[in-house]
Amino acid sequence: MKRICCCSNPTEAVATTAAAAARAAAAAAATATAAAAAAAAAAEAACCWLVFGLQQQQRQRQKQQQKEQQQQEQEKQQQQQQQQQQQQQQQQQQQQQQQQQQQQQQQQHQQQQQQQQEQQQQQQQQQQQQQQQQQQQQQ
Repeated sequence: MKRICCCSNPTEAVATTAAAAARAAAAAAATATAAAAAAAAAAEAACCWLVFGLQQQQRQRQKQQQKEQQQQEQEKQQQQQQQQQQQQQQQQQQQQQQQQQQQQQQQQHQQQQQQQQEQQQQQQQQQQQQQQQQQQQQQ
């Protein structure tokens, strides 16, 4: 009968089989290690992408906040300018009112002067009339 195993010695056959099994186990372990390394690398890459995405979102939020702050500052400046304009308008109105009051006072003063002049004229006329009457009486 022919032997199926190439080894002539049964002990050698067992050793050869054990070595082959060990090599297969080592290969399987190496494959498992490689798979674990690949999984770890994939997880690390996913983590990196997640961090990158979060950083981008944070940057966008910061930009949006900066824009909003700028808009608020512009609105504040516009409000301040409007307030200044209103104050200037109020000052102008006050100045105009003061000028009008001064003009009214001047007009009143002029009217008083006119009245005084009229009174003086009336007094002069009365004096003239009195003088005329005296002259007539003397004649």
